[in-house]
Amino acid sequence: MIYKISGSITLMLALLVLGAWKFHTTVCMERTFNASVADVWRVWNDADSIKKWWGPKSYTALVVRNDVREGGSYLWAMKSEQGRMFWNTGTYKEVVANKKIVSTMSFSNENGKTIPGSQVSVPGQWPNEITVIVEFSSRSEPRFAPLNHRKAGFSGLNIPVGLSFQIQAWTNH
Repeated sequence: MIYKISGSITLMLALLVLGAWKFHTTVCMERTFNASVADVWRVWNDADSIKKWWGPKSYTALVVRNDVREGGSYLWAMKSEQGRMFWNTGTYKEVVANKKIVSTMSFSNENGKTIPGSQVSVPGQWPNEITVIVEFSSRSEPRFAPLNHRKAGFSGLNIPVGLSFQIQAWTNH
């Protein structure tokens, strides 16, 4: 029985990969926090707070430079247990306080110079740049703030292979 379920899951993933091969894809994740929108906004944008949640389990965020305003940029770095550094940079395209952030995201070096997705040493196929859309909202309960986090521009094998790294980071914090 377990082999039938495993086989079915493997087949579905293979079909997903083949189906997504030629299409750009948007990945959406939503988390609800027992906090006000203002508190979630602060934790999402404050450099010291970002260091506590950025990256997968067992990674440490060492560098966070964050200029959250339209036209502003960021440079974030995380370090693996093996000592490998991973750098990301981007530009804020739209910032509506406590409501929405639209930014770009690319791999980079420590100076913020972007690195093409084909040249990064991370599993999967990565585009040169992705668009990240984060929406903040509140429910009728004043202390619960859903956060919708979308990354657009992935294609092909990025979904199950490359994004598993970021999905792990998002779901562990």
